Amino acid sequence: MTKTENMEDMDESSIKLVLAEFGENQENLINEVREQKIIIDRISRQLAAMEEKMEIMERSRLNDRKGDQVTLQAGLRGIHALVQEQRKSVVHEKRYLFFPEHNMKQFVNFIYGRLALWLLAVLFGAFLLKWLWHWSDEREWTRREELKTFRYQQAWRDLYQKESKANRRKMDSVWQRSWHD
Repeated sequence: MTKTENMEDMDESSIKLVLAEFGENQENLINEVREQKIIIDRISRQLAAMEEKMEIMERSRLNDRKGDQVTLQAGLRGIHALVQEQRKSVVHEKRYLFFPEHNMKQFVNFIYGRLALWLLAVLFGAFLLKWLWHWSDEREWTRREELKTFRYQQAWRDLYQKESKANRRKMDSVWQRSWHD
């Protein structure tokens, strides 16, 4: 399996995982919306019943306002209890942002200020280290070659000095031929 096929399989599996999680979240939200509709229907029925009671109380024009207040407060307490007992939906979001939603100025200062400077310093250091390594290897190879050449030159000089004139002439002719070829 090549690296690209492996990456495609990983992308496909991660997309399936995200879609499955999205599906579960969607089902949970649909169930919560159904429950909230049921609760809203119950509250609207109670509110309609309370409005009917208020109309009846207005029609009868009872002087007993305290009784009306007690009835109204009891109905409001019931509505308040229904609202408190319903489930609160908590949505957990996973988002990956390239840029922040808040404190954009601090983000830009960090990215273009410190982070870019450190990145440039690291890249320059890596380049310098690589160049020094190459220079060191090249210098070592040059020194070895010079030592080899120096040994041959030294041997040639010693041999030349110890030979007779006839052999020196032969050596000179060899030397001349090596330079002209």
